[in-house]
Amino acid sequence: MNIFSFFFPIKIKSSAKTDRGKKREQNEDSILEDTKNHFYVVADGIGGHGRGDYASSQSIKIVEEYLFNSDTSSQTEMTSDQISQINFENAADIGSNKYPQIKTLFHGLNLANQKIYSENQNTKTDDEKKRGMGTTFSGCWFLEKQKKVILFNIGDSRIYLLRNSKLIQRSHDHSMLQHWIDNGKQGKKPASNIILRAIGPCEEIEVDIELADIKRGDTWLICSDGLHGMLKNKTIEEFINQRVSDKSLSNHANYANRLVDKANYAGGLDNVSAVIIHIM
Repeated sequence: MNIFSFFFPIKIKSSAKTDRGKKREQNEDSILEDTKNHFYVVADGIGGHGRGDYASSQSIKIVEEYLFNSDTSSQTEMTSDQISQINFENAADIGSNKYPQIKTLFHGLNLANQKIYSENQNTKTDDEKKRGMGTTFSGCWFLEKQKKVILFNIGDSRIYLLRNSKLIQRSHDHSMLQHWIDNGKQGKKPASNIILRAIGPCEEIEVDIELADIKRGDTWLICSDGLHGMLKNKTIEEFINQRVSDKSLSNHANYANRLVDKANYAGGLDNVSAVIIHIM
C-alpha cells in the first residue's frame, strides 16, 4: 500500500440515473445520490398502480431522514440475532461500537419497513396489488475517514465492485431464482422476478449488511434488476473498464446515463436504475 494514502483523503465521484424503460407505463424505481454524506441507494418498488413508486421513494426518504436529520441517541441495541445478519471483514468488529453507523442504518431500515408495512395493513381495498406494496433496498454508505463502506441489501437489486479491472457481485439476490440456484437447481426453474425479501410486505425484515474496505481505483455499481437482467456481467465490466481507463474521469457524470441507455437498447423490459461511484 502506498504510504501517502494514509495522509491524503480519498475522493468520491458519482453519477446516477433512473428510467422508466421501454415497456413499463411508469417508473417504480427510486434512487438516492447523497454526495454530502456519501450515501447511495437503489430501491425497486413492487405493487403496481403507483404503490411501488410510493414504497421505494418513501423508504429512501425515511432512511435518509433518520440517518442524517434525526436524534438517534435513544436507539436500542441490536440483538444477537440481528448482529448475526451482518458480515464483517474483521470478525472482531461484530457488535462493537467502532462503527455506530451500522446500528443506525439497521434501525433506519426497520423504521421504513414499519411505515410501509403499517400502510399495507391499513389500506382499505380489495385490490391485492394495491395492498401488497413493497420495495427492494440496496446501497452503499461510504465512511470516508475510515476508508470503509457499509453495503446493505434487501431483495434483488445488486451491488457490484470493479477492482483491478474485474467485476465482482458483492450482494446476494433474495429471489426465488437465486434460491433455486443455491439449492442445486432442483425442480422447475422459477421466474426471475419473484423476490423473497423486501421492505413492506412483512412485519420484520431481513437485511444483509457488510462492512468492506475501499481502495483508490475502485468503482461500485448499484443497480435494479432492470439493468442486470438486461446486461450480462461481462458487458457491465467492459463498459466500466472502458471509462475508468480515463483516470481523470472527466465525463463521470454521464456514466450512469450511458449504462442505462445500454439496458434500454438491449430491450428495456423493466424500469432501469444505476448508481456508479468511483473512489479516487
